[in-house]
Amino acid sequence: MNTPHLSRILWLFEASAIDPGELDAVRNHTDFVISDCVLDVQPGDLVIARHTMWPWPRRVETQVKRLGGKLLNDRRAYVYADDPSSWSYDLDELTPKTYTDFSTLPAFPEHKGFIVKGAKADKSRWNKMFAADKQQAINLLVEMNNNPRFDGQQIVAREYVPLKRLGCWDGKSCPVSMEFRLFFYGSRMLSSGFYWPVDDAGLSSPPDASIIPPSLLYEAAERVSPNIPFFTLDVAQKEDGNWVVIEISDGQRAGLSENDPEMMYSNLYKSLRGMT
Repeated sequence: MNTPHLSRILWLFEASAIDPGELDAVRNHTDFVISDCVLDVQPGDLVIARHTMWPWPRRVETQVKRLGGKLLNDRRAYVYADDPSSWSYDLDELTPKTYTDFSTLPAFPEHKGFIVKGAKADKSRWNKMFAADKQQAINLLVEMNNNPRFDGQQIVAREYVPLKRLGCWDGKSCPVSMEFRLFFYGSRMLSSGFYWPVDDAGLSSPPDASIIPPSLLYEAAERVSPNIPFFTLDVAQKEDGNWVVIEISDGQRAGLSENDPEMMYSNLYKSLRGMT
């Protein structure tokens, strides 16, 4: 993906939401203009809206356009990342099967259950995201549709795929697994890191994402990048040893997990400036 030469790239951030080390990484490894106020947008700016699109992406996009700027990920891309039915359709066999019509759920799912979620899953409460059968999935759907937290979100059921677990599971929150978060610009990987805190996984050091088959990452990135330029892939190892894409997120909004912010922003800067 090629980006024409830009006079300014504005990193528009929400201070309360960024990760430790992120601001210093942008200051020290890019030439981005740094601001926490949308009024600093100038005509011709490319705007990286770091944690500033939520919860009003249409409003932010309108403000940026009126000031003559352009978002790296526009509202359409933001909505795409927030809609599991859209990106799971594009990923197809690379991700668990996804249902939007709960009446079509198999009564006895092959993988013995479903993950029920909106834009995100409630990973702090396993019983609010995992359903053992069709009826439990429908019950969760009704509950989520009555919860203001999920207003405007497409609720889906995804086939539960057992993952390679790490650490000790308390039975209450989402089990820790061999999972990684990888940042991409187009089909180019910018950085990778273990998804979970190392202590939660019972490990002395984080595993390396190089164990993920490169062909899976390339194919997944090729399928979703036409709809969203800057994004993350969350990829996990299944119990049987194979790998699966669990989720994609807007790169402007996704947390870093164990990604090195200096590496991620340095590579994003080089990609946007056409230096790679």
